[in-house]
Amino acid sequence: MRLKSKLLKSMLAIALVFITLVAFGSYDSRKAHEMERQFCASVSEGMPIAGLQEKAIVMGADKKMTRFYEGEKNESTFMAVFHGIFIFDRYSCEFSITADKVNAIKNSHLD
Repeated sequence: MRLKSKLLKSMLAIALVFITLVAFGSYDSRKAHEMERQFCASVSEGMPIAGLQEKAIVMGADKKMTRFYEGEKNESTFMAVFHGIFIFDRYSCEFSITADKVNAIKNSHLD
């Protein structure tokens, strides 16, 4: 009888830890998605890129993954990445840039 009781308590503890991780992961993912949507909505096409990276970081973007990528000719790309608790749970806002102005905006989610 004591073995069944200990086994039941252990199973309940494992289930509680699992439920807590799933709940926190879900909350953190929704928070990252909301930050990404707010940042993308704050930028419009034709807007100059001055201060764009700093603005993204202030709004919660990852410092290491938010950067400019040089392209061909006069084109480049800026990507702001917001991530949840899990490593592959990333929301990004990607901007195509021509002549130091935002040309196009694209949202994506890596799950």
